[in-house]
Amino acid sequence: MNGFTPPGPAAEAPEVAPERKPKYQWTARQYIALLVIFGLVAVLRLYVVESDIVQGESMAPTLRSDDYVLIYKLAYRGGRVPARGDVVTFDSPLQPGEALVKRVVAVPGDTVQLSRGRVWVNGKPAGYTGDPPQVPVWDSPEVVPEGHVFVLGDNRANSEDSRDWGPLEIGALRGRALLVYFPPGRMGLVR
Repeated sequence: MNGFTPPGPAAEAPEVAPERKPKYQWTARQYIALLVIFGLVAVLRLYVVESDIVQGESMAPTLRSDDYVLIYKLAYRGGRVPARGDVVTFDSPLQPGEALVKRVVAVPGDTVQLSRGRVWVNGKPAGYTGDPPQVPVWDSPEVVPEGHVFVLGDNRANSEDSRDWGPLEIGALRGRALLVYFPPGRMGLVR
């Protein structure tokens, strides 16, 4: 014989039950890690960052209605002063509870003047042109007081801002707009 066994009923392998994978079981270490992660997210949300949805077109084209924006809440804590060009959030001085987002165009000690359809900061055009005729025009320059900033919407024809209520207290700022994270086509840093 050559050692070959022909296939047949005696040569068939016995049927083997499929292996059952054990159910995944969480360990105490994994539960603790999950709780720590949730705790960190909660602390970040309460004290460091928040999300807001832009309502209206006062900051177009920089920010558009329904953009989801991430706000850095610690940006101006501890006496930090915003820089010219920062996009900030705060509660409206005219309608408490309504959150607004605007651009800082002048900081404490700057001289601001609105004339000839332009915003002038320290005697130079601020790059914000085309103010509509109904916008208040100040014949004399105004100095931004200590502890305040002058804010404007990028879409000045459709913006309630420091032209309506004057310089804004730095302490009223909720934070600095960092990035648009939704919708996907608008994702990017706020400039």
